[in-house]
Amino acid sequence: MTVSSAVALWGRVDLDNLQSERSYSPSRTYANSKLANLHFMLELGRRAPWLTSVAAHPGATHSNLQQHTGLGTKLVMGVIGQQADRGALPSLYAAVGETATGEFYGPCMMVHMNGSPVEVRLPKRANDVAVARALWDASERLTGVRFELDTSVSMSA
Repeated sequence: MTVSSAVALWGRVDLDNLQSERSYSPSRTYANSKLANLHFMLELGRRAPWLTSVAAHPGATHSNLQQHTGLGTKLVMGVIGQQADRGALPSLYAAVGETATGEFYGPCMMVHMNGSPVEVRLPKRANDVAVARALWDASERLTGVRFELDTSVSMSA
């Protein structure tokens, strides 16, 4: 199960600036990383089809992250935010519920910002297979870790 965010909708993957060396904005880099997480989830599902690879986001959840945001975000969180235990529900459902590879879960109410977990739509940019493959390859190169996934393995018997 991969954790993302609703802000992945505004993310962009710049393969030539993955670590924000050329320009850095905390909110833009956060959105980009959450979109990258969705690319990872989908690419893992393609590379390891015997696994269930899903993602979730907590919605607007009160956490210590807000101490680093502006007044506007704090005000919005005061109106639509939910407690951390409620924000954990989409991740819990994605991890143990009846799910299928490629699904994305978030809260059900207030434009998927709070409430019980439901399946939510992936951002269109997350469905770019070429970007997902290039991001996977770049991740292996940058970390020095290569995942040898045996695509002939099947868990159905």
